[in-house]
Amino acid sequence: MGCGVTFPGTTKPIYAPHESRVALREGDWKIVANETLEKVQLYHIQKDWREEHDLAEKMPEKTAELKTLLLKTWDDIKKEGPHDWWESTPVQPNMKQKGSTLAY
Repeated sequence: MGCGVTFPGTTKPIYAPHESRVALREGDWKIVANETLEKVQLYHIQKDWREEHDLAEKMPEKTAELKTLLLKTWDDIKKEGPHDWWESTPVQPNMKQKGSTLAY
């Protein structure tokens, strides 16, 4: 479910929307979620770069922390823009989920 990009020396979270899911990387941690945030996965990338061991249930506090950061990052993106990449691209009906939190 993940798509990881690493930028050496990056100090800000890396946010990556893709189809009907989104990922955010903060340090050695990565959270992957569907657009309604109902399905969330958590990975410790340094130890599990293949994303084979979902830690979301084992580490609810870390999952909640990154979920909050994910929403804050999305809010910042909506405020700062540019909006063209999600407002001008039609969403495929089968990709848009009812109750979407991260609508793009």
